[in-house]
Amino acid sequence: HPADPAGVGGAVADQVVQLKTEIKELRRRLLKADRGFLDCNKLYQQTKKDNTALIRDVESLGSSFEDMQEQNVRLLQTLKEKDEQHNEMLRQRTKEKNQRDILQDEKRALKEKLDAAEALCKARSEETEKGKQELDAQRQEISKRAKEDELGLQISKEHAKVVSLREHAAKDSKREAERAKATLAEHHKDKSESLHQVQEMKYENNRLTEELERVKRNLTKAESSAGGSG
Repeated sequence: HPADPAGVGGAVADQVVQLKTEIKELRRRLLKADRGFLDCNKLYQQTKKDNTALIRDVESLGSSFEDMQEQNVRLLQTLKEKDEQHNEMLRQRTKEKNQRDILQDEKRALKEKLDAAEALCKARSEETEKGKQELDAQRQEISKRAKEDELGLQISKEHAKVVSLREHAAKDSKREAERAKATLAEHHKDKSESLHQVQEMKYENNRLTEELERVKRNLTKAESSAGGSG
């Protein structure tokens, strides 16, 4: 059958119209796609900028964190040094307190020794005074006996003169005189021993006085040392 030109032309025209419609639709879609691409590109560029700014912020935060870490390390080191200084100060104060306690103990011991020395010195002084009194009493007694002996000797002499013709009486007077001399010699011996005792007491008293002065000087020195440490 022969083709119908009119029908073929109509079909072609329909195809052309359809193709134009499809081309128009494709152009519309392409334009829309271009706009979408531009929007996506703008969004990408904006996102890229945001990411760059975010990276810069993160890097800044990282740098700040590192700075903060360094500051924390320095602060920890400073705190450690402060703790060491505080501990050293506590050790020093403890040492000074122990030294003060030792000085106080030494001061108390020296004071007790000084009190004991003063008491001993006082007792020795009392003994010395008592010895002096006893020596004075012995001297008075010796003087009294010497006077009595002298008086007896005088009486004996007078009696010897009166009874010189009596030999027996003369011998008795002589024996009496010898006894008086022996008694006087014994009194002189007692006097010498008493003087020796007094001299020994004086020497002991001087020694105790020197010991007392030395203890006082040590006590003064200990008080000065304790005052400086406090």
